[in-house]
Amino acid sequence: MTRGVAGFTTTVAPPPYAMAIEATRKALTQRSAQYRWLVIYFSLGSMTCLTSTLLADDWRVLLLLLWLPVLVLIFDALDIRTIQRWRIDIIFFWVQGDLVLPMLAQTLRQVPALPPQTLEGMLVSLPGWPSGSCIPMAVREPLCRLQTQVASIAVRRMWVRAALWLLSWSSVCAAWVWHMAPLLGGLLAVPLINGGWRLTERRLLRRQVMALVQVMDEAGVTRTNLVTWVEAVCWDGVLASLKLSCLADLASRPIKSMSPARPTTDQNR
Repeated sequence: MTRGVAGFTTTVAPPPYAMAIEATRKALTQRSAQYRWLVIYFSLGSMTCLTSTLLADDWRVLLLLLWLPVLVLIFDALDIRTIQRWRIDIIFFWVQGDLVLPMLAQTLRQVPALPPQTLEGMLVSLPGWPSGSCIPMAVREPLCRLQTQVASIAVRRMWVRAALWLLSWSSVCAAWVWHMAPLLGGLLAVPLINGGWRLTERRLLRRQVMALVQVMDEAGVTRTNLVTWVEAVCWDGVLASLKLSCLADLASRPIKSMSPARPTTDQNR
């Protein structure tokens, strides 16, 4: 939006709440389009497999239906990524101190053009951080990075699940047509890949926790608030054991601001 003042043209940025509403509308539109394409591809895939089975008169063609769970997992990954990008946009305004998350939720609920049920599902994915200025500005950015890392792990986890399902399906089909060796190889590869990914998830989160502790130590935040704010992060799509491990690791790390003060020179005398 532009305004003319004394012959000059100045650009006035829209308010953060208006930009948040527009970002929410775009995210809802994108999610609706993705769901529509999922229904189309799922229906076409099912009909194609059933028709091919009837024409070929061979029930083994029904094995192609095992591709449909991979399609659903891909849709879930894309949907989680859409919510992640929307959440990053919202949290960016919160980090800058331009909006309050509970007030934004109330504002979005009053917009009639937004579907209420889908909107509530997106609002639940926002972190449950308290309103006001109780969280220092220096701490908000590392909290935002932690939330981004958690959401990124959730998206990658869906891709890994789709790849593991595809690997398992390929191993079964290869064993059916050719030999049992691919099946044994798939049975060995699936747990190895899954275990390696879990170790990668823990390492990525531990790195963010260490950075968070360092910043909070400089800001003089207590350990209770630290654990509470990290627990309020949206952990959807992440294993509960990974969340508990992250909180336990966070609570066990020493914080300089909470360590007992050393005796002064006068006290030593």
